[in-house]
Amino acid sequence: MAKPEHVHGSHGRPRTRPIRRRIGLLLVIPLASLVAIWSFSAVTALTSALHRLDFGTAYDRVGGPAGAMIGEVQAERAAAVTALRTRSGEDLERFRDAGPKTDASIGAFRSQTLS
Repeated sequence: MAKPEHVHGSHGRPRTRPIRRRIGLLLVIPLASLVAIWSFSAVTALTSALHRLDFGTAYDRVGGPAGAMIGEVQAERAAAVTALRTRSGEDLERFRDAGPKTDASIGAFRSQTLS
């Protein structure tokens, strides 16, 4: 019969490492890979968000003033066509009033985009 001092565990082998250490070693690789995947996703999302922010800033600096300038140029052209077609004093006055507005919008566009 086996002596009781030689029996270790259920299989008769002595434990060389504590159970907490064994569990910790088994969890290291899955946790490390999970952290790597999360960090890759976070970097990708953060990069995209920063690019979108840069695009929004550029659009605010250039897109808004350019849209206003284009609208004023189109309004001046429409007033010119109407004044040439009808040759009335009222339409000629609208055309003359559209010129300074267009010049002001071009100046605003240049000042905002070149700053």
